[in-house]
Parts: sequence; structure tokens; C-alpha cells
Amino acid sequence: MRGISLPLHHYSTVADNFLTSLAASTATSANSPRNPVPKHLTNQVRMMASSTRAYSKVVVRLRAQAEAEEAHLPPAPSLMMHDNGSRGRVGARGQHRMPATGPGTCPPTSGPYQGLSRRSPSPAFSFTSYDRNGPASNGSGLVFQPTTPAVSTAPGKFRSPLYRAGHAPLLRVFVPSPEGAWLSDQSVVECERELKRAGLLPLLKVGDVVHDLAAGDEANTGRLIWDGNYLIDLDYSYSPLGEIPKYVDSLAFPPSYFHKIVRSTGNPIIYLDLAPFAADIATHLQLLQDRVQTETPQGGHHSVVRWVHRARFRIRPGAPVSYNAPPIVGPDGQSYIRLIDAGWHGIVVIDAEGTNEGLADLQARIGDAVTLFPTKTIGGRVSTDSLRSRSHQQQQQMSPAASGGKSVFRLLRDKSRPGEIWLRCVREKERLQ
Repeated sequence: MRGISLPLHHYSTVADNFLTSLAASTATSANSPRNPVPKHLTNQVRMMASSTRAYSKVVVRLRAQAEAEEAHLPPAPSLMMHDNGSRGRVGARGQHRMPATGPGTCPPTSGPYQGLSRRSPSPAFSFTSYDRNGPASNGSGLVFQPTTPAVSTAPGKFRSPLYRAGHAPLLRVFVPSPEGAWLSDQSVVECERELKRAGLLPLLKVGDVVHDLAAGDEANTGRLIWDGNYLIDLDYSYSPLGEIPKYVDSLAFPPSYFHKIVRSTGNPIIYLDLAPFAADIATHLQLLQDRVQTETPQGGHHSVVRWVHRARFRIRPGAPVSYNAPPIVGPDGQSYIRLIDAGWHGIVVIDAEGTNEGLADLQARIGDAVTLFPTKTIGGRVSTDSLRSRSHQQQQQMSPAASGGKSVFRLLRDKSRPGEIWLRCVREKERLQ
């Protein structure tokens, strides 16, 4: 009960007192004997470390319970088909429901249901990474496993104040660090040892968030991300609060997976690889005017019209997270492909600057397989050399993450809705460091 009832600021207070006493005990001189750390501080540190281990065990158990309940609940269909092939609402009399999906089944790829996505309050079964308990496989290296359930208020759904279904778990450790809020490599390794002492290392999943309460609870202080092998720091390149690092595939999780777990601005940073969707982006690229609200230094708001390059593409079930990512090797020795989470299925809209530089930046993000530049006729010949050179310069100026396949975007929460996600390209000039 101490892990729940004890205020979070009390952890950092005890850690500061312990580190201060530890520093005083090590500062010895020829005339002064060494003063040991008070016993009550040592007991408090042990008590808090034990409390955080117990708390993390409960959170991991709650996640397993939520996933087990979701796996046994029948999926609620949200779309249906009329006899003539047109869409309709669920609940109409005399209509047929779409075939339900479940473990060991695939989304329909032919027939009257081809191209339709089943959007429901709780995502249906989809392709994900391997499960340590050995889920069923179709023999081609792909695993069928229930996705993380979405938050729902319907009766029978999982509810808990410690873990929200469909979101990342926030695990706790207590490791006092002499370096302060910015944890050193030794402190991060000690956090991993705390997870090992709690017996949680085999149960961790990619994207789990670990919070060192000894560093404090301001912003994202002390928060680390599990990448499958190690705990890594947040990325502070584009936000002073810290964002999900580029090593974590954003498409492998629902768009709101880290919401209220990793504190961020209204439009969080994500990293995506657009190369698989280059042809779709080139087909639906438009230059148009967009009206946005801007805030003045006096606190007022003005409506400003600007030019933007807007493109859209569709993410369909069964698409891999990235074609450049190596397959995941499961505990059984087999290779598995991590596919895009069902929360991203649907339309994705991308906004880029309505300038030649913005178009060149978008071209650098999708690669050279498809050309976005309008052709120009020079002396009877079609030439795109000038804009291609700009694209090459943009690609050289982009971050190493972008050159490796992933590029930086902001998720626009005010425009996004289920089935339609809005993104904005983040240029290198927005980098903080």
C-alpha cells in the first residue's frame, strides 16, 4: 500500500536527504572521523525500493489481465454491408454483419468486404510482434496476437486506476542518482537491475515506460523507455519536455499509446518511414490554401491564410512498420515481422510547407522512387534538375534518423480523429539542439 498512498514528491525528498548524507559521510579529513549514513535514511531507501518493485509488479499483472480479458471478448463490429455492397450502420434490421476477426484469422482480402476496415471502440485482432507465451503462427513468420485494447466505458471492460488499457504502462523504480535529474549511465544500469530484482525483465515489452521516482516528478524527469534490450532516454531534440526517441517505432503503437504517460506538448513528436507510401503520397499531393489561428504577443488570435502541400495515404491492415527494419527474433528462435497497429489503419494526412523548400523536404522523406516535383520544359526538354538538387540538399540537411528511413513529424491532435490522422512535417530548423 505504500507504493500507492505515499506522495510522489516524498520519494525525491528522501533521495536528496540520502545523497546529502552520503556525500557528507565520504568527505573525510585527517582530523574528523567518517560519519555513517543515518540508519533511518537507509531503511527508508530500502522501503521505497521495495515499494516501487511491488508497484511495478502489480502494473504488469494488470496489463496481462487487461490483455487476457480483451482476448476473450468478442469483437464488436462497427461496419456492415448491404446486400448491394454499400455500407450501412450496425443495428439495421435484415442486414448482414461483417465477418468477425479473431486469433488465427486474417482481414478479408477479396470478396464484398475487400478494402473495408473494422473500426470499433476496441481494436480487433491484428498482426503484432511475438508473445512470450507462444501465440499461434500462420507458418509464414507472422504472428496473430490480440492488440492492446482501447479505453472503453462499456460494461465488462477492464478498468484500473493504475493501468489504462490501450496505453503504455508506467513502471516505477527508486534509484538515487548523484548526478541529479539527468541520470548517468551507471544510474540507468542500476534501474535495469531494479527491474531484474523485481523479476520484470522477461515481462517487459517495447515501449514500456520506467520512471525513477528518486529523480522527481517534474515534466518527464527520470522517465526512460524500454527498447526491447535496454532503457534509453527520451529525445530532447525538438522539445524541452522530451519525446519518444526515434528508436521506438511510432507505427507499432496506437497514436494515443503514450498520452499522459510521457508528458509532451499538444502535438507530440513521432518518427515515421514514408518510403512504403511514396506512390500513394505522390498521387494525392495538392497545393492549397489553409486557414490557421495564430496567437499574437498580446494574447489575441488572428486567422492567417497560408499555402501548404497536403498529401494523404491509406494504411491498410497487414502493412509492416518499416521495410528497412530487421525481423524480430522470438524466444522460440523464429523471425517475426512487426506490423502497423490497428489504431493507424485508415487515412493519414500530411501537411508540408507550401514552398519549393517544403516540397523538396517532402521528396527527401519519401525517397527517390517517386518524383513529386512538377516538370518544367526548358528548350523543348523536360527538366527537374533544379528541384532535384534542392531535394538532395534537404536530404543531406535532415537528421540522421531521417536519412536512415524515419523522418520527424508532429501529430496534430486537434485535427485527428479515429480513421484519419493528421501529421505535420518538422523541418531541421525547428531543432532545439
